[in-house]
Amino acid sequence: MDFEKYERDARLHYAAFGETVAAILRAAIVEAGGFRLQQVRSRAKNPASLRKKLEDRSAERGVDLVAADGLEDEIKDLAGCRIVFYTNGDVAKLINSGVIGENFEILETKLHHPRRETEDAAELYISNHYLVRLGADRLKLPEYATFAGLRCEVQVQTILNHAWAEMAHDTIYKEPELDSFGTRALDAIKTRMAKIARRYLVPAGYEFGKVAADFERLIKGEALFKGEALQAIVDAPDNNERMLALGTFVDSVLPLYDDVRPEFHEILDTLRDAVFKSRETEPMSISTPYGDLPAKMPADITRTVAKTIGDFRYVDPDAALDTLLDLYAGAVTEDERKPIREAAERLAGHELEIWNRHGPVIQKMIVNTLARRTEDQQREALPLVATLLEAVLGTEVTGTTSTSGDVTFHRGKVLASADLTTIRRKATALLKELYGLAADDAERDMVVSALESATRPPMGSGYVPELVEDLMESVAEFIEFQVSVIGAMSWELRQPQERRVVRHTRIVRALAEDLVARPGVAELRERIEAAIAAFRATVDADAEYAIYKILVGFEVVYPPSWETDRFGYTEEQAYRREEVDRLVAEMTPENADTWHGRVVRYAGTRSDDLATFPMFSHFLLRAGELRPEIVLPWLRDIEPPLARFLPAMLLGLQKSILAEDAKGIVREWIAAGSWLGEIAWFERSTAPFNESTLSAVTAKAVEMDDRDAVITTMRVAGLRYAEHPGTLVTSVFMPALRHMKAHGDGRWLGRGFSEWFHAELIETLDEEQASETLSAIVRTPEIDDGAAHVVAAVTKRWHGLALGFFDERELIAASDDPPSGFRSFPYSIEDSMRDAFAAQAGELLVAARNWFDRNAGGFEYGGGRLVARTFPDLDDPFIDKLVAIVRHGNRDDVAFAVAILNAYEGSERIDPVAKAAIAALEPGDDILEEVARALGQSGVVMGEFGFVERLEGQLVRLRTWLEDGDARIRAFAEDHVRYLERAIVAETQRAEASKAARRLEWGEEVDEE
Repeated sequence: MDFEKYERDARLHYAAFGETVAAILRAAIVEAGGFRLQQVRSRAKNPASLRKKLEDRSAERGVDLVAADGLEDEIKDLAGCRIVFYTNGDVAKLINSGVIGENFEILETKLHHPRRETEDAAELYISNHYLVRLGADRLKLPEYATFAGLRCEVQVQTILNHAWAEMAHDTIYKEPELDSFGTRALDAIKTRMAKIARRYLVPAGYEFGKVAADFERLIKGEALFKGEALQAIVDAPDNNERMLALGTFVDSVLPLYDDVRPEFHEILDTLRDAVFKSRETEPMSISTPYGDLPAKMPADITRTVAKTIGDFRYVDPDAALDTLLDLYAGAVTEDERKPIREAAERLAGHELEIWNRHGPVIQKMIVNTLARRTEDQQREALPLVATLLEAVLGTEVTGTTSTSGDVTFHRGKVLASADLTTIRRKATALLKELYGLAADDAERDMVVSALESATRPPMGSGYVPELVEDLMESVAEFIEFQVSVIGAMSWELRQPQERRVVRHTRIVRALAEDLVARPGVAELRERIEAAIAAFRATVDADAEYAIYKILVGFEVVYPPSWETDRFGYTEEQAYRREEVDRLVAEMTPENADTWHGRVVRYAGTRSDDLATFPMFSHFLLRAGELRPEIVLPWLRDIEPPLARFLPAMLLGLQKSILAEDAKGIVREWIAAGSWLGEIAWFERSTAPFNESTLSAVTAKAVEMDDRDAVITTMRVAGLRYAEHPGTLVTSVFMPALRHMKAHGDGRWLGRGFSEWFHAELIETLDEEQASETLSAIVRTPEIDDGAAHVVAAVTKRWHGLALGFFDERELIAASDDPPSGFRSFPYSIEDSMRDAFAAQAGELLVAARNWFDRNAGGFEYGGGRLVARTFPDLDDPFIDKLVAIVRHGNRDDVAFAVAILNAYEGSERIDPVAKAAIAALEPGDDILEEVARALGQSGVVMGEFGFVERLEGQLVRLRTWLEDGDARIRAFAEDHVRYLERAIVAETQRAEASKAARRLEWGEEVDEE
């Protein structure tokens, strides 16, 4: 068909086709429902417009397209249909609904959206275009058969973009031929059209979308409100349903109250009842087609309720406080208590906006409310009360201001006033009473910490003139309180109190001269110095506590610390070692029982920090060495927890004149199976090392199935092997390994830091021993930490065994009963393993091919990742190997090589392999999709348009492929370039819509930027 035939005969036929397409789409959209459809219109290409397009193309190509046949192939949109919606959301909904694809065969998709940097008005057109034709099933019907072979362009856009497009079509797209006349006027028209699009239409489109979304939310919220959404929270049959109902109310109903104040008490009562009900409800796991999910627990309900109270705390602060106190009283777990304390801290904190309007009114209410509570009520909620009062006593005012793009934090200091002083005094008085109600050291320390908050200046400001008197008054009162309670405190609790007091000592003594000169400050400093002196006198009066601090103190204060702030770690250790020698020198047979009581008491000190006991161990070592006649008898009847320190005592006794007696006791213990782990750990540091002792301990521990001791012998063997290999492998490590394997116990591998990191013992195992070692850990769920160290150590010498190890793990993963959480391959590998595998790339690829054949779907995240971690930089020799596999292998070999590429985050280094794969595959092969996926992989991207920039970079890269000498590669590049262009448009739309939605949510204008 040529132009003349179209104009004379075919135009009406194309018009009928366009109306048919429009009718089908109109009916399908109405049937689908939920769309705000404005219109569906159609047309056949206007002959005048068509002639101009053909003439323009003829001039470009040097051929007469007006007279040529094949018009229907040259021009895609001879028939056109435009679907116009009211909002961007409706456009997106249609695109994602599949309505077009369900009713037509889609030949081509093109998304029109301006690039971020576009200024040309002609490039600001926004629409989604689909080139379609009728499907085979529809063409079988007589009323459609006449349209066989015809194509129609379907455009989908909003009414705003439709209006702009219509105006643009009649102006800038039909640009007249101007010769020295009107060019500036036409440029002005283009500029205005660009301004209309950027400044008005694009923002208005997002505004319409916000209106529609907000209205839908309102209607949904109204329906929930009328449906008693609040009561549904309490009436829910289980906590899973209760959590859903709670989330629905908080997200969809509560924000829509015009004035929540009249209903706030009812809301709080209901939320409180919901928490109480949740505590009485048995948890039920959540059943899904993919397995059960964890049940919602009372802590989940409490967390949401507490956050909601915190968010709406200023609607009625008194009621919010009462509700939080009620909730805390019945809380059972720390997961329940913590969010309640966090909400209370938000309520009691000095919030900038409230302070500017009302001063410390919230803090006054809290103190007065707490003062009315009974002792039993205070005791029951002590941590919560302490949290509230600590926040009240704070001296910092904070607030935030937010926009769609940033959050600004504001900090300031409270303003001193008589009212605030009264509040602070009441709060400190309440805390002093609360201290007497504390049940344990943890609660006492919590109260003391809350009291100290009154002494802390605002963050980053130090003592300032406006607050110096109040703060120093608080310091004096705080230290005086410490004087009154320090004598009755446990030794463990005394240590942090000394640190607190010495810190205040240094601050007060370093006050600036202008602050000291203020009225009353000098007197306050004298009062503080007097309190400090009284505190020190009370602490120093306890000689037993002084010894305790030397031996097991952690971050404690020693006498020199009071006089200088330069008494650091090195000076402290030297001081303590001198004191240890003095204490050992004072040990005599007459005070041996006293010392025995002390060390038993000290050994029982609770500590989560390994830094607590080194000096105590040093003391026991020195005592064993210099006072063996006192220490040796302690071994006869030793019991936990002192037995933990047997290695230190034995090390000291080993150096003493009673060394043989100590060895005799050790032999007796080994024979009896006593303290085997401690004896083994003692051998970690002995000089000379006694291999026979460790071997004997191993044999006895295996005999008695003392696996903790077995693990210790393995660790010590690993640690001592480098300096004393001897028979540690055969007499200790292998027997211990076999025992642990027989019992399915992998604890010897350790967690986190492991002695097996670069362990020479593992590295020097012979082939049979290495194989047995790997066999012992082959069912370990994850190859990380200690297991990874062991495998890496074996790999250095026996890479083939390591490859077989992973092969066996793949078989286990595919079996009917793999261990829970089993992963065949490690997420990352150590340098030694990487170097060993890299040196045998051929063997690794052969093994990897087997893994791929066994589990192609999981290869990318297992064996493929191992290969990628071995060759992270894709060096040229490895690329050459992959290319060779592709060129000389079969289709499965190509799939294998492409699967490896997916682990490289789309790096340009994969291009030679990708091109080789494309050249080797027939057009349309499914593996080409995997090639495209490998090219499109990305690592971490940043910023709202991070993915857009990533895609744009890929587009630049793929366009260079369009000049490749291989036709298959060029064809692939053409398809992928089209895909990337669509993806860039779609991602730009998504990013811009997300940014606009965020701005509108914050009440900001969506401007042309």
